[in-house]
Amino acid sequence: MIVAGFGSEKASSFAVSAAISEPEGVVWSGDGSLAVLFSRAGNWIQALADIPNSGAPSVPVELSFLGGSLSAIAADARGKRVAIGTAGESGGVYLITDGGNPVPLLAGFQSIALAFSDDGSKLYALNGALSF
Repeated sequence: MIVAGFGSEKASSFAVSAAISEPEGVVWSGDGSLAVLFSRAGNWIQALADIPNSGAPSVPVELSFLGGSLSAIAADARGKRVAIGTAGESGGVYLITDGGNPVPLLAGFQSIALAFSDDGSKLYALNGALSF
């Protein structure tokens, strides 16, 4: 269930059908129009778009084909781009634009955190595999 409009005179709630029932977490776009449900243990993501209107769920995306396990995720301010970090021998950073397929940005990178700049022009990634 999604509850939208906290702090306004028109708070609303609605159930989301066809969404995976047990995500481990969620990442929101800055404007609140997109929520990305995810599971690190299950290695999947599922986007809910058009919030607060419908919360239309996309088809869940199982990420094992990327060759690693989900380690980090971020959505840009307008919900148009989602960055995914994977860990493992084939770790990397990938970008999904407007619900498309993941495009590799950085191979061999063990990301533990991702974030977009406020204007969405930059993606930041923290590498957890560095040793000093």
